[in-house]
Amino acid sequence: MCLTTSTPCNAHVLDDINALQTDIDVDTDEYALPFPTGLSYRISFDEAMPQAVTAFDFKFDETVPNLAQFLNDKADQGNYNWELHSEYDTWTQAESHRVGGYPFFTQDDVRGWEHSEPLSDYVLLFQLASEYGDEGVELMWGDCGVGNFFIHPDDLANLRFDKAFFTFDCC
Repeated sequence: MCLTTSTPCNAHVLDDINALQTDIDVDTDEYALPFPTGLSYRISFDEAMPQAVTAFDFKFDETVPNLAQFLNDKADQGNYNWELHSEYDTWTQAESHRVGGYPFFTQDDVRGWEHSEPLSDYVLLFQLASEYGDEGVELMWGDCGVGNFFIHPDDLANLRFDKAFFTFDCC
């Protein structure tokens, strides 16, 4: 499936990838795309369920201040428990594919950067994480990263996908 927009408010899903025409010269360098050109994977969805905020979300500290303070205190004391951090990431399923919810980053959440105020209200639309070794799937952002699409809630409500932005990072 490919998401496209014919006009700003006329979004639709294409079921046939061949129906999408492009004149873009694609760089096929091994690190340029997360998977080989011409290859596609089926997307299947599980039932929607609540997700706890990930420690990677730039609003983590204000969303769960007590937990954030506890982790920050441990880091300041030089005895940060990375195992605890890893367990929390596993519990929130941070490093997985998702539609909506809270994002995962291998670097930093760009919505929280110093000059990113216009992006601070954007929410996760879709996350595609690196995946390899499972059931023949080979999907790799750089050296093991993640790709995220973000959108403003008003634009999502009005199906204005042309206003979404994309970012990816890797280790």
